[in-house]
Amino acid sequence: MKFLELILSDLQVPVENDGLAELVAAASRKLQVGPKDFVILKILSKSLDMLNAEQFFFNFSLVVQIADGFANEQNFPVYVARNQPPRKTIGRQERPIIIGFGPAGMFAALELIAYGLKPLIFERGKIIEERTVDVGKFIQERTLNPESNIQFGEGGAGSYSDGKLFSRRDNNTSVINRVLQTYIKFGAPEAIGYMSKPHLGTDVLCTIVGNIR
Repeated sequence: MKFLELILSDLQVPVENDGLAELVAAASRKLQVGPKDFVILKILSKSLDMLNAEQFFFNFSLVVQIADGFANEQNFPVYVARNQPPRKTIGRQERPIIIGFGPAGMFAALELIAYGLKPLIFERGKIIEERTVDVGKFIQERTLNPESNIQFGEGGAGSYSDGKLFSRRDNNTSVINRVLQTYIKFGAPEAIGYMSKPHLGTDVLCTIVGNIR
């Protein structure tokens, strides 16, 4: 049996009813078919709509799979997956050197590894687990370790930020999507791939840094 993969946009779900059942119901109304006649394959975006002061909504765009015989009288766009082309392995014996294991250093290392290279990474500060202990002592006891603190060490200063990701959700480039998928691969929740301005928090950021290392 053949199927169509279609994009449904502007699906509104009341914030207090957020969940799969309500999303399926909204898609069912949009398609004008029963809830068992299609499958939700992927959420493309989710943002908060506060235009109506009486009722806040989550606004969704998603991909559904439905039988090829579906008339599609509303001309829903057909979904075409964009696959990242494989990287070409670079046959070199020299090992690139990266100074610092903040966000730039981490992603530089991951890019080089994707091309088959083996970078050497130098970081003066402590690993994130030990650095977190030092940061805790600074916050609670005001004891500063000049080699390991909020501003200095593995993960960079951003590891102890509030964890907001501003990703231009409505117009993400392939590079931004690759960054988000990298976070997901190393421990972030999958929702950051489609949420508008998602929030991770310091604990998740520190876990990701440790996993990447």
